[in-house]
Amino acid sequence: AKPDVTVMGQGVSSAESAAERYYLQKVKLGEGSFGTVWRAVDRHTNSIVAVKQLDKAVLPKRGVRRSDIEREISVMQAVDHEN
Repeated sequence: AKPDVTVMGQGVSSAESAAERYYLQKVKLGEGSFGTVWRAVDRHTNSIVAVKQLDKAVLPKRGVRRSDIEREISVMQAVDHEN
């Protein structure tokens, strides 16, 4: 199954998927217990962004709980930094 794309700290409407808004450049920036971070371009602003891709099937096997992901999303939404 294809992993879901979760956009941290960005307002992506339910009518617009992350795949429609962002163009993934296939440059892996990092990988951790929650997923893989890819370099992408925001099609609305033309700015470079990072998109975290989560493989929901693997998360429980790694001991990642829903509350862990929700906490990370809250932290990322609070961050406002050019990097």
